[in-house]
Amino acid sequence: IHVPPYHHTYTGILLPSPMATPFMKRCVVLFQRKLLLIILLLNIFQNNIQINAFVVVPKSTPPSSLPLTSRPFTTTSTLLALQSGLDQRRRRVSNSAIRKSTFLYSTNTTTEAAAIHSSSSSSPTQRIISSVEKFSRLPVWPIWSGVILFVLSKFFGEEAAAKLEEEFLGGRVCPNFYNAEQTSPFIMLVHHRHSFANWDIIRFVQRLVFPEGFPAHPHRGFITVTYILKGGLVHRDSLGVKQTYGAETRHDGKHTQWLTAGAGVLHEEMWDIQQPGMFFKPSSQELFQLWLNLPARDKMISPKVQLLGGEEETPTVITMENSNMNTDEDARMTAKSKNVENDKIATKTIVIAGEHSGKRGSVVTQTDVSILHVQIMEPNVTWTHILPESHKTAIIYVRRGSIYVGEERVPAHYTAYLKSHGTNLSVTSDPKSSSKSNNDQPIADFILLAGEPINEPIMPQGSMVMNYPNEINQAYQDYQTGKMGIPWDHTVSDEDWKAHTERYPSFYKEGKDLFYVQSAVNNLKEWSNKEDAEVSKRGNDV
Repeated sequence: IHVPPYHHTYTGILLPSPMATPFMKRCVVLFQRKLLLIILLLNIFQNNIQINAFVVVPKSTPPSSLPLTSRPFTTTSTLLALQSGLDQRRRRVSNSAIRKSTFLYSTNTTTEAAAIHSSSSSSPTQRIISSVEKFSRLPVWPIWSGVILFVLSKFFGEEAAAKLEEEFLGGRVCPNFYNAEQTSPFIMLVHHRHSFANWDIIRFVQRLVFPEGFPAHPHRGFITVTYILKGGLVHRDSLGVKQTYGAETRHDGKHTQWLTAGAGVLHEEMWDIQQPGMFFKPSSQELFQLWLNLPARDKMISPKVQLLGGEEETPTVITMENSNMNTDEDARMTAKSKNVENDKIATKTIVIAGEHSGKRGSVVTQTDVSILHVQIMEPNVTWTHILPESHKTAIIYVRRGSIYVGEERVPAHYTAYLKSHGTNLSVTSDPKSSSKSNNDQPIADFILLAGEPINEPIMPQGSMVMNYPNEINQAYQDYQTGKMGIPWDHTVSDEDWKAHTERYPSFYKEGKDLFYVQSAVNNLKEWSNKEDAEVSKRGNDV
C-alpha cells in the first residue's frame, strides 16, 4: 500500500486476538479477507491510497514466524495512520469496531510509522482537543463520604461535587483507563483523594478486611510514577528498599516516586497516616499514580526505585503577571521587592519529567515524555507550552477548576485528549472563576502528559504490561514461582520484612551474582516444599 506523500510499503495479515471471544474469532476467520478489503477500499476512496499487491498468509501462521524486521501494530494505530482524511467521529467508530478482534502486522519501521501517523506539513501549529472523557469516581477511604459525593453529584452536578471533594473529606478514587494503543506511552492515570479520621467508626471496621493502602503486589514491563499532593505513602519492596515520601514537612520535599518495575518486583504502598493534633481534623491524602509503558527493549531491565523532589530534581517554573520567574527562589526574591503589590503569581508549573520553559526534570526516562503539574492562580490567565514534534500523544486531566483549550471548556475531573498535530499549547483558566483574596489556592489545576508514542503492540493485563499474550503468561508464571519475590503481610515489622526479602528476593535485582541467584533458588525450593497450613495458604494466595 502506498500512502501519499510518504510512499511507504506495507504488508499485513489479519489475526484474531487471544482476548477476543470465540464468536469474534470465528467472524475474523470467516470474513477476514472481506473485512480487510472493506478497510482498504474505504481508505482508497477517502485518502487516494493505491494498492500494489496484497499477500494472504495462512490463518495458522503464528506471529513468532514473522520476519524479525516486522513491526507489529494494532489495527487501531494503523487505522489512525491511514484515515488521516476522515473526521474524528468516523475514526473512533472504525477503531472501536475493529480493535477488539484483530491485529495488523506491518513490515514498516518505527520511524516510518511515526511519519505516517503524523499529518502533513500543512497541520496547524496550535494543539487543540480531539475528545473529552469523564471516568467514574469510586467511593473509598472513607467509603461513606464517596457515596455522599456520588449522590450530591446527581442532584447538584459533578462540578459542585468536585469542589466538595477537594475542600473537605475526599473519599473517591478515579482510575483513568486509557486506550493504551492510542495514548502510548501512557497506560493509566489514577487520581486518589482520601482522608482518615480518628472519629470515623466505619474506617476501623473497614480496615479489618480492606487494608489502608496497597499490600505487596507484582509489576513487570512498565513504570509507576506516584506524585503526592497531600499526605504520603510508606513503600517497601522485594529489593529490600523502604521509602517514606509525600507532601508533608516530614517527607523532606520528596513528593514523587519513580518505580521502574522492569523484569519484575513486588512492592507495597501503605498510607502514611499521621493524625493532626485536633481530634476532629482528618489526615488528608491525595495523589496521582501514572502507569508509563516501557519499550520492548527495556521491559526486562533490572527493577529500581528512586524518589524525586526539590528544585534540583523537579524544578518549578513560576510566571508573574508582570514578569517571568524561573524558580521558587526567583518568586521569593520578587515577594521581598517593593513591587510585590503589583506582581501577582500567574502560573506555577512543577516539572516531574521532561522540560518546560528551559527547566528540565532530573529523572532519566526510557522514552521521550513530559509530565507537568500546572496551577493557574488567577481567572482568565493563559498558560503556554511548546510541545516537541515527537510528542504526538498529549493528555490533560483537570484536578481543580475548569480550563479552556481553544474554544472548548474542560471541567474538573475530566480528561481531554489532544490531537497529534501542532506544537503550541495554550490553556486558559475560566474567566468566570472567582478570584480569591489569597494567592495560595489555584483557580485551575491540571496534569499534562505528553510523549512520543512507542509504536509497539501492547498487552496490559492485571498488574503486568507486556507486548504479547505469551509474555503476559510468562510474567504471571514467574510471579507464581517466586521469581519476583514472595509476598509478605503488610502488618509485619520492618525487621521481619527485611529478613523475608533477604530470603525471598526478586531474581532481577540489579548487581546480583551467581551465589545470589543460587541462594534464592534454594530458598524458594525450601519454601515450596513446606507443608504446614500457614505457608500452604500463602502459596495458594501467591
